[in-house]
Amino acid sequence: MFTTHTTAGQRAFSTLLLLLGVAFVAIGVKYGLTILAAAAVSIAVLLLLVALLMRSRSRQTQRVTYVLEDGTSTMTIHATSEYWTITDHNRAPRAKGAGERLQKLLLAVVATAADAADVGIKLTASAPILAAEYAERLPGLIEVGPAFPYGVAMYRPSPSQRKKLTKPSRAEV
Repeated sequence: MFTTHTTAGQRAFSTLLLLLGVAFVAIGVKYGLTILAAAAVSIAVLLLLVALLMRSRSRQTQRVTYVLEDGTSTMTIHATSEYWTITDHNRAPRAKGAGERLQKLLLAVVATAADAADVGIKLTASAPILAAEYAERLPGLIEVGPAFPYGVAMYRPSPSQRKKLTKPSRAEV
């Protein structure tokens, strides 16, 4: 029923449909065909609305994966109109320094492009040592707090957000 490429959302949706089918059979047996038809139409409309909402949200995100020229390291950037999220930063097990090389190639370019688009940058460092390295390579990156399920959540505000953060309030003037 599911493949290795099936997402958690697709699995949950399929399971929900299976449970709805079982519920419809139970409703039809207990209350008759009129109630079954009304329930089926109501659920179908609800599922259609959820599917349309999910589809519109998926179109708002663009994803680009960058691969080091020798194929030993990757970095994926998910882009929305508000912020870009750096995810899936991996390196081959025996490719020492490959992740660092890709970061040096990409992070400055990503920061410049994000500033031009006036969006923030989000990422999760898996350890505090990596958080310090990311902050060194990506100026303006700040620690936000712990990430779920582990690591350090980090954020680099957009240029317009940085202006708001550095603007003195009336109470300080």
